[in-house]
Amino acid sequence: MTSPTRVDPQVTASLAATLPSNTSIYNLPLITWGSKTYVVEEQLSRKRSRGRSSWIKDHGVFLVEVSPTLQPLLTL
Repeated sequence: MTSPTRVDPQVTASLAATLPSNTSIYNLPLITWGSKTYVVEEQLSRKRSRGRSSWIKDHGVFLVEVSPTLQPLLTL
C-alpha cells in the first residue's frame, strides 16, 4: 500500500507562484489529491465576495474543488 499524496507541498507551491493580474481559473496552479483537483480559494477572483472569517484560515487555506473542465464545484 502506498502512502497518500501530501497536499502541503502543492499548496505551498501554489501560494508562491506569481500570478498575472487578470487571473482566470485556467491560469491557477492545480492541486491534485487522489482523483480530485483543487485550487486555492483566495486565488480565485469572486465578484461581490466578502471572503471568509473563520478560525480555520488562521491555520491553513481553503481549497475549491474544480471539475475536469475547471469549473468550481465546492469549497473544502
